[in-house]
Amino acid sequence: MSSSARTFTSLLALASIFSATGARCVRAEEERIDTHVHLIYLAGHQKDGGTGRGPGGRPGRPGPGGGGAAEKGGVGASDYEAAAARLIEMMDRARVTKVIILPPPSAKNLGAKGAGDYREFIDLIAKYPGRLSFVGGGSLLNGMIQETAAEAVTEKVRQEFRRRAEEILGKGAKGFGEMTALHLSEGEGHPFEEVAPDHPLFLLLADIAAEKDVPIDFHMDAVAEDMDLPSRLSVLGTGNPKRLKGNLAAFERLLAHNGKARIVWQHAGSDPVGGMTVDLLRRLLKSHPNLFVALRSPNPRAMPENPRLLNTPVDETGKIRADWLSLFTEFPDRFMIGSDTFVSDGRDDRRSPFEGAWRFPEKLPADVAKRVAGGNAARVYGIE
Repeated sequence: MSSSARTFTSLLALASIFSATGARCVRAEEERIDTHVHLIYLAGHQKDGGTGRGPGGRPGRPGPGGGGAAEKGGVGASDYEAAAARLIEMMDRARVTKVIILPPPSAKNLGAKGAGDYREFIDLIAKYPGRLSFVGGGSLLNGMIQETAAEAVTEKVRQEFRRRAEEILGKGAKGFGEMTALHLSEGEGHPFEEVAPDHPLFLLLADIAAEKDVPIDFHMDAVAEDMDLPSRLSVLGTGNPKRLKGNLAAFERLLAHNGKARIVWQHAGSDPVGGMTVDLLRRLLKSHPNLFVALRSPNPRAMPENPRLLNTPVDETGKIRADWLSLFTEFPDRFMIGSDTFVSDGRDDRRSPFEGAWRFPEKLPADVAKRVAGGNAARVYGIE
């Protein structure tokens, strides 16, 4: 066999390996990385015969981070395997090269040996090398923060928190998440969570993240000062309090606590409270070089009736708003995509935000688009 023939045969073999695993070879400037995707199973297909959704239209019970879903719900790993396979298909259609999987933020401390968190999907990550990565702590760390009063943070608590964090990174996590300081409920199975962003364990997590050179995925609806829950959010159900506590000053204390800790503030463009404005983002990005922002760009057709969609980067026609475009060009290295997609095994007929989120970079100037689509996320999360 000639050398050229052997080379061709080797390339065919390599191509078959990439096809089997879902891996792809791409140049760095072609990367398209989604930093925020959840795998779920449907409660309606559990043995308990649940409905599969809460009244807010969210999945009735998220799997990873849901408190031992596979044990309690009677579903096996195949549910997640099917969800992961469906995600790869979605990625291919949207030309997304890599996705970061993470557990939703849990309001409950699962305990060190509990099921859930990254443990429910970590084996799936290995089946798709080069396509799927993960961050962890949505239950193991966030739940511990939610259930531990600031004044109850002893040295023993700090040691256990650090142990859990280091265990997560030891399993290959690219960072910590989904962590939350304010998470509004959107119905049954979707909890309200609120804790000060400068909680002692958040500050400790920032120190650990800086020490280990990994980012923190952070969910926080922006509230400048104590305020009544906006009346338009009554459609989300009764799980939220009538008053919300101001959190921006404490958030800035978290950002300033350790300037080497990279904080990725998720869900910009999907703002239920109305506080995540362009002016606020510009001020924080100028003041805190360790702050990064992930965009959850909405489907313009859903905007008129969706109370969560305030301060969106696009208008009802899908065009980028001028103030947001100015922000992206001023800080091209600080934004990335986090679609906040919940991917099931295919039995869920909800409209996915994934493809809509991935149409957004195409609206940006080419040099900005490359960084927002993947370059920034690759740098922040250390993804090769």
